[in-house]
Amino acid sequence: MGNHPAFPMKVITMETKKVLMLRNKLGSPDGVKVNHYDAGQVYDVPVALADSFITDRVAELVEPEGEKALEVAENKAVSKAPKNKAVA
Repeated sequence: MGNHPAFPMKVITMETKKVLMLRNKLGSPDGVKVNHYDAGQVYDVPVALADSFITDRVAELVEPEGEKALEVAENKAVSKAPKNKAVA
């Protein structure tokens, strides 16, 4: 079969998130195969599984590199509030 024109290969892509496991947990990334996820390890898993782990508090989201730096830069760009001109 392989890459024969009569049997074209279909590539399926899936959105994923990186999570840091806080506890050992079994999980199924595809609804068929069950994997063991070890505490202390970072895994790239499908969004639905990542959200389930996070909701169950057995994992936390690992932020992509540079994301925090971007948030800080955005916060610094905010202008100051005007002075209060109210008379006491």
